[in-house]
Amino acid sequence: MRLVHVVGVRPNFMKIAPIMGALDEYDGVEQVLVHTGQHYDHEMSQIFFEDLNIPRPDVDLGMGPDEDGSRTRRMTIELDRVFSELRPDGVVVVGDVNSTWPPP
Repeated sequence: MRLVHVVGVRPNFMKIAPIMGALDEYDGVEQVLVHTGQHYDHEMSQIFFEDLNIPRPDVDLGMGPDEDGSRTRRMTIELDRVFSELRPDGVVVVGDVNSTWPPP
């Protein structure tokens, strides 16, 4: 079973860490971590991966700041591409930010 986890901001990182940790206990579960890149600098992103022992993202969409209001559109297009390529059995999203909105 392949699960894709989508995260993008600090609250997502804190919520996904225990989920991924618990799923690590099951044989046959492949976990793929997709980081939308909404929080992209060390203090807003990487430090959480280090402190919470979250694996390095398999895919980083690099969305960065939303300077022209197009981030949600770009994110939807990129996530659609990732889902088409990876063909997951399930998608796990946590939180209530842009990275949880685009439907798989």
